[in-house]
Amino acid sequence: MVWGNCGKTLKGMLQRLQNRAARVISGDSYEVRFLDILSKLNWKTLEERRNEQQLKCVSKALTCQCPENISNMFTMSNSERYDLRSNNSKLVLAKPKTNSLKRTFRYAAAKVWNQSVS
Repeated sequence: MVWGNCGKTLKGMLQRLQNRAARVISGDSYEVRFLDILSKLNWKTLEERRNEQQLKCVSKALTCQCPENISNMFTMSNSERYDLRSNNSKLVLAKPKTNSLKRTFRYAAAKVWNQSVS
């Protein structure tokens, strides 16, 4: 969660570091695709791991299994005018006016949650 909302450049650097570590551990050369190496080691990309952690945290927040200040970050979307099945489990997602809002845990986790339930 610490590196979850860092910039693209830093995420890329961290992913390259994981890729190099996977090559060292597996002993494979640079001719082998890193996704094949990760699959062989049964590892996930850092992006997949960040998304999983965010989904776990949101799930705990929605079921009140975490501190109240985190639980209060997320609100389920209620569409009273329309009875749409897709709206039942989505979270309210504020429209970002700046890029700094997009990097907050609250926004990023709600976005990942909404993408996973659709």
